[in-house]
Amino acid sequence: MLERMFDVVSDVVLIDQVGAASRAESVAIAARFAAIGALDTLREQELIDSILWRTDPYEEVCAEVSAAMRISRGRARTQVHHARVLRDKLPQVAARFAVGDIDYRVVRMIITRTETAARRCPNAHAPANKTAKTASPKNDACAPNSTTTSHTNATTKPGSPKNTDHHHHSDPLVVSTLGAFL
Repeated sequence: MLERMFDVVSDVVLIDQVGAASRAESVAIAARFAAIGALDTLREQELIDSILWRTDPYEEVCAEVSAAMRISRGRARTQVHHARVLRDKLPQVAARFAVGDIDYRVVRMIITRTETAARRCPNAHAPANKTAKTASPKNDACAPNSTTTSHTNATTKPGSPKNTDHHHHSDPLVVSTLGAFL
């Protein structure tokens, strides 16, 4: 009887089911991150409203997430971190994730690359100080179309291709990364 049930279903229907299940999984994971982010916001507000500090709200949320998901505290910290990044720094990515347009693998990659870019270019989004000397875009490793070689491989030999894998901390990075997966 079970064999006959699978014979009737076409491959197109099965492929559609795989895609729908994948999108539903992304929606569910995004909902979990939204709930973790909301819990984190709630705990931070409780700390602001309280005179007595019970514990660090971040550690409190990590402990609660760890218990709720039945995972280690270390894995819970990663979950809380990703929830915070999606909530605070990448809301457009969170919105695409929430409707299933991208999956968790892509979200993790975007978070990692954005953090890498932030480490390489810590002042990329800092307001410009008009009285301070500003670096020339030609010499600024974080400037688009930079000609600097500060991120090239130290062992690059003359005539060999240079490492041009520069990550810029900007919205176009996220947009171009998303574009590759949509």
